[in-house]
Amino acid sequence: MDHFELADKLEKEKNLTDDEFAGILLGEEPEFGEYLAEKARAVREQYYGKDVYLRGLIEFTNYCKNYCRYCGIRRDNKKADRYRLSEEDIMSCSDIGYELGFRTFVLQGGEDSYFTDDRIVSIVSGIKERHPDCAVTLSIGEYEKESYIRYADNLSTDFSEVEKERGLQHILSGEIFAASILNRIPTLYYDGIRCFLYQGICDALGIKCEGITINNRRERLLY
Repeated sequence: MDHFELADKLEKEKNLTDDEFAGILLGEEPEFGEYLAEKARAVREQYYGKDVYLRGLIEFTNYCKNYCRYCGIRRDNKKADRYRLSEEDIMSCSDIGYELGFRTFVLQGGEDSYFTDDRIVSIVSGIKERHPDCAVTLSIGEYEKESYIRYADNLSTDFSEVEKERGLQHILSGEIFAASILNRIPTLYYDGIRCFLYQGICDALGIKCEGITINNRRERLLY
């Protein structure tokens, strides 16, 4: 089965074997790239039309307890100019963003222990109360499952249990999806915290990431 036939099969069956995904990923012909792009556009327009969705990013803290060596806000970077936005400042950012037309806000920051669960819940609830037609996304690092459930309860009041679980997967998603790689990365560099680590850390720690191959990209594609 050639690349084009594999693309047709994926469109029809919504899944492929590892070898078949590899066949698609290894297809380098410009004509094949255009063929895939055409199919991708059709699927996108089926679900989203031609609308463009923008997210308003609120970088509310650059304090972080982790030492991810690729990251500019890692805890041991003495050159970083640290700051925390107050809840009032964050609300003001959301108000300005709303006036500019944003309907999704991303609260993004380092793993800052100052922002406890209570503070995060208060911030999320405050934004939702001021702008109930807006979505709020969290990009704040790794926390316990109980914390994510609290956040999810405030991100949406009509989550089913299944949707909550999917939401947790989304909040916890990282740049590395293959468990075979995650399980090989030592956590001693991060005070024993179970982090979802990025590709750059593998290089920084001198770990040869043999697991990042054509075949296990299927896991990420399916995600």
